[in-house]
This record gives sequence, structure tokens and C-alpha cells, in this order.
Amino acid sequence: GPDGEREKVEFNLSFDHEITLYNSRLLRCYALLRPEVRSLVVLVKHWAKTRDVNDALNGTFSSYSYVLLVIFFLQQKGILPSLQDPRCFRNVKSEWIVDR
Repeated sequence: GPDGEREKVEFNLSFDHEITLYNSRLLRCYALLRPEVRSLVVLVKHWAKTRDVNDALNGTFSSYSYVLLVIFFLQQKGILPSLQDPRCFRNVKSEWIVDR
């Protein structure tokens, strides 16, 4: 920033992590099923950020945790199904798909 002031920038960086790809595709599938999912996720993440409760390093939930909570809530209300269809993840190695 100006006057030599440092800015805090947070990000996640991963290399060749197929589970990250799997998770991204899963979230995309949910958003494609119900476009309003994305809007609700954005709203919840904004709510958490404005209340400073979205920093796992400081003992609160991560942003990704809030995404999962939104999906779980919508599944419990019958709005979203639980996606266990491996066809959504054709290019992901099978050892990353866990079905219990």
C-alpha cells in the first residue's frame, strides 16, 4: 500500500491435489442443481466475514467450512440431494472417492 504499508492477503495454494479438484467439482455440481446455492453461500460467507468468524487459524470456521454447512443445511431440508454419483468426477482417481 501507500507509505510502505503492508497489506494482508490470504489465499490457499495447492499443487497437484486431486482432492481439491474433486471438492471443486462437487461444489459446482451442487450449484448447477440449484443456482440459488451460490447466492446463499455468498451471503453466509459475507455474514461470517463481517463478524470476523471465518478464520480457522484463529479458532473459527474456515470459509470452506461455511460452504459445507450451507450444503448440509440444504440437504437436511430436502432442497439438495447428497451427491454420491461418481460420474460427476470421471477424471478423479478412484482412491479419492470414499463411500461409507
